[in-house]
Amino acid sequence: MSKLEKREHLKEMWRLAFLKAMGASNIKRIFKRLHDRVVTFGTTKNINRTRQDIEKKILEAKPKIVLMPDDPFKRFWSVMMIFLLGYVATLVPYHICFI
Repeated sequence: MSKLEKREHLKEMWRLAFLKAMGASNIKRIFKRLHDRVVTFGTTKNINRTRQDIEKKILEAKPKIVLMPDDPFKRFWSVMMIFLLGYVATLVPYHICFI
């Protein structure tokens, strides 16, 4: 090979290396963007949705009844559950042993 051919070959090798590096950079950028969207929206099934769509869906899925911890009905329900669990905790062993 002559010097000119070596120089042209070297230029071609550098051009190919540059193109491969640019391709890898683009792939890395695409996957970074995909990763950011997965982190933002949770899963890949929500990627094509906007943040407003997801917030609207969350608000629509919010339960209609919210029981606060100091609500009288919740207090009554908790006391009723304690009595029923106590009843079951005594009745089931009695039936297993004696009936």
